[in-house]
Amino acid sequence: MSGKLNHFFPVSTYSVKAGLTDEQRQTIIDHTDACVQETGYDTTDTSWTGDLFGQHKVHHLEQYAPLIGVLHTAFNNFIVGLGVASDIYDFWITRSWPVKQVDQKSIQYHRHQMAHLVAVYYPKAPEGSGGIRIATDAHQNELFPGMFNEEQYAQGIISASSPYSMSEITLPVEDDLLLIIPAKLAHKTLSNATGVTRYSVTLDAVLTLKDPTKLEMGYPPLDQWQKLVSAKI
Repeated sequence: MSGKLNHFFPVSTYSVKAGLTDEQRQTIIDHTDACVQETGYDTTDTSWTGDLFGQHKVHHLEQYAPLIGVLHTAFNNFIVGLGVASDIYDFWITRSWPVKQVDQKSIQYHRHQMAHLVAVYYPKAPEGSGGIRIATDAHQNELFPGMFNEEQYAQGIISASSPYSMSEITLPVEDDLLLIIPAKLAHKTLSNATGVTRYSVTLDAVLTLKDPTKLEMGYPPLDQWQKLVSAKI
């Protein structure tokens, strides 16, 4: 007797070449280096992430305008590919920061809990400088808790290469690549083993409804929000 496996409920990412020129990418790199120098940070210690040093809104800077200009199309292509209507949501960048990752440095697993989507752009990502690894801790094919843990993979009980049982996978990166992932997805960067610095820009995005009429799920437009202030007593 033989049958067929049916696969549902995937996790999806989106990648595309952003189309920035060499000059535009170099402008981002130069700005990142200037920010690192201004903070006096020693990048031989660990990767430099701009959000920890006050550089958390670079989407407002002219140097990043060519990158910001391609994001709406990329975000829209991603959600349409998931089967979401293209005319329901607006996209908002809430935080953005450059990252400088030198030789032998990495960034450990984390999530962007305050966003809906995360975009990562690579103005410079030499081959071998470390991809981005995504993971799940709620694998739908795990039949009992702990079935897909590291020990099981190491002992060969569970295949680490099968797309139906792997709990993490590495996505390769390259110059000018724009990658979009769900913000709740755990991800990390692998160690840069090239001796050449890798540069990236991370951008958090939130979706709001264009028109919330008769729609319960989703944030309403920002012009319908009201900031609360302390009442005078």
